[in-house]
Amino acid sequence: MHVVELHHSDDVATEDLLKVFTSFGVDASQTAPLVQKVAQEGKAVVIAGPKESCEAAAKQFDEIGMKTVVRPLSAADRPSEYSGSDVIEADTARLKELMADRAGGTLLTFYAPWCGHCRQMVPEFKRVATMLKGRGIKVAAVNSDNEPGLAQSLGIRGFPAIKWAYAGQLADYAGPRTAVEMAGFATQQAMISQVKAKVGDAVSGAKQVVGKMSKLAMSKVLGRQQEPPPPQQQQQTASSAAAA
Repeated sequence: MHVVELHHSDDVATEDLLKVFTSFGVDASQTAPLVQKVAQEGKAVVIAGPKESCEAAAKQFDEIGMKTVVRPLSAADRPSEYSGSDVIEADTARLKELMADRAGGTLLTFYAPWCGHCRQMVPEFKRVATMLKGRGIKVAAVNSDNEPGLAQSLGIRGFPAIKWAYAGQLADYAGPRTAVEMAGFATQQAMISQVKAKVGDAVSGAKQVVGKMSKLAMSKVLGRQQEPPPPQQQQQTASSAAAA
């Protein structure tokens, strides 16, 4: 069994993409979530089947300018608890992008499919993503089984682990795992992160201004030291030297 992994492209019109799906006999109700997932996560598995069928399908996407990858089906390709929701399913590469993001921040959960507490939290976490949609705050889930060693490298010892990510920094959440509480935490952290970012930019700007002023002042001081004396003073000095 192989799959077609479709990668997002800003240069391809949604209408053209929909036409390709339609040619496969996929209706709009099935196509919309796939297109949304590709746009949100940057890539998504859209077709599964024999290698020859996948290669033929990939060719049609390639013809409209979409990048595709045909590869064997893996465990990570199977639908997760968050498939079809507003939650971004992030792998290591996507997580790196989310953690470095300074636009709005991201509420993250690191989970394991075998974890009972993780499964219980799924409906609430999906609800959080829907609540925060449109506010500039992203909500993402990382399947730790698909990304071995990642949780440990971040100091995560148990699941589910809920964290706030902004500009390379992580903050822990230890409150109730309800949609209202988690959404409140994310909203508060987003405000704090934005304030810190503005203060940091202001301090950095002030330091640059002070630095430029200091260089200018030093330049003027040095300039005075190097300026030759006025002509009249030069003549007086020469006369004094001759008299001596």
